[in-house]
Amino acid sequence: MGVVFNGGLFVACALVLSVVLPFVTMFMMPNVDTCDHHGVSKPSFTQGGRYYWIEGSKPMSTQKHVAFFDRNGDYSLTPSEMLEGLQRLNCLGMDSYACKIAAAQYVFFKGTLNKGFPTADIDARRLITSNHDWMYSHNGQFNQTKLSQWISKYDANKDDALDAEEVKTFIESLASEGKLGNMGVALVELELQMALGLGNKGVMSRILWLQFYGNHLWYTHEEILKSKCSK
Repeated sequence: MGVVFNGGLFVACALVLSVVLPFVTMFMMPNVDTCDHHGVSKPSFTQGGRYYWIEGSKPMSTQKHVAFFDRNGDYSLTPSEMLEGLQRLNCLGMDSYACKIAAAQYVFFKGTLNKGFPTADIDARRLITSNHDWMYSHNGQFNQTKLSQWISKYDANKDDALDAEEVKTFIESLASEGKLGNMGVALVELELQMALGLGNKGVMSRILWLQFYGNHLWYTHEEILKSKCSK
């Protein structure tokens, strides 16, 4: 009796593997820190550079956000690239396993919300028109006014900064509103936790929030960490 080839099953298995394998590969990556990476990673945003989506135009804030992690400039952010970016930032104070979990969650949540189906990468071009980037306008630019209003609203102790407890209050409000869905809320919470990891003892001042969403803080933080490495 001959073997019957099931094309549908083969395609289904291939699709599952295409999503699963990049995450498996990421978890097999070695644990390294900032000093193991040579040089800083700040890309060049000169006209015609590789991070331009539309030739001759200035890069959007969301493009800059992905540019820090997108090492090969293909506008696709993989789990391994996300993890490497976090490692260049000393994993924002997380241990190596938590760092890998955070990288996997971020890519899966962000990619799935932007594409509408389970995926193992984030398409930077889709971020420009994403409805899930709550601090950015429809064209991918950072909304400073919205950020300032957000800080003032949730800054309970009026120190012109937000800490983990104040951010938690915001996340709880998002969950109660039910506008973003569970995955959308989880994504915002993860991103804000990463931001707090860049702050001073888990506290982010208004200026640091501006730098974070304006997408300069990644580079600045890496340069500071690099300066402390032994020569």
